[in-house]
Amino acid sequence: MIINEIRLSNNRQEMIEGMTPEFPYSVHYCNMKNYIGHTVPWHWHEEVEFFYILKGTLVYTTNNNRYAVSEGTGGFVNSNVLHTETSLDSSNDVIFTAHKFSTLFLGGFLNSVFEQKYLKPVLNCHTLEFYRFDQNTKEHRLVQALLKKAYDVAKGEELFYEFKLREYFTEIWKTLYLENEELIFSKQPRALADNERIRDMLQFIHTHYTEKILLEDIASVACLSKRECTRCFKKNLQMSPMEYVIQYRILQAAAMLRETDESVVNVGMLNGFCTSSYFGKTFREYFGRTPQEYRKRYAGR
Repeated sequence: MIINEIRLSNNRQEMIEGMTPEFPYSVHYCNMKNYIGHTVPWHWHEEVEFFYILKGTLVYTTNNNRYAVSEGTGGFVNSNVLHTETSLDSSNDVIFTAHKFSTLFLGGFLNSVFEQKYLKPVLNCHTLEFYRFDQNTKEHRLVQALLKKAYDVAKGEELFYEFKLREYFTEIWKTLYLENEELIFSKQPRALADNERIRDMLQFIHTHYTEKILLEDIASVACLSKRECTRCFKKNLQMSPMEYVIQYRILQAAAMLRETDESVVNVGMLNGFCTSSYFGKTFREYFGRTPQEYRKRYAGR
């Protein structure tokens, strides 16, 4: 399945396409040039994710770190990790495949020995939010090869492809587990309260971005002071709450310019910008072109 955008709930959980209860696995082929601003917005998913970079360099940002992953290598994103992806260089294409699946895909059924002994310890390891398979070792070369083969097998859907996929990802999981075994069984810190606070505040912004929003409005959602709210955003998203509000409004406006015939003035007003001049100035700062120029270039794509 070729994906140009992701579907998100109000609390930023990804609604993964192509996955069914009978076969809880899905793979997507993604080209970052098709995403607004060459960026996949902040999101999370209960499913784990393994990805492989076919072209370019992709930057994953989580609450705590930034990870650059280069062409010909891959990686892992753990369950419930808030993250965003962006091209390292927006002038170049970045293409990758993303495999996502629930624990039932490998575990078979709830509370199986596979889930309890090998899957849950990884999912419950809060410090293992992300892992790169980018070393020139026999184990990492095998993982990279299996990730490439998995996409081809899933795309072909030939007889027994479901068995092959589970076989490939079992081998990949074993490498992930063995290379992080010490971390997995070390004493884990409690999941940071910041994670839930950020999700609640993001949900508020995404619901009310068309309205007037003040810093105290965002802070009150998580019962924080304005200062603590700002600290939480800067620590986790590397920007202030109001910077995030403006960024989100701009991205929503860009989508409207691409997909509708609304006038530029209305697009600005409908996305929370009080004047057309402020909308135009902010849009140009973000995209390097006016809303009119952006629409002319990207409308209908």
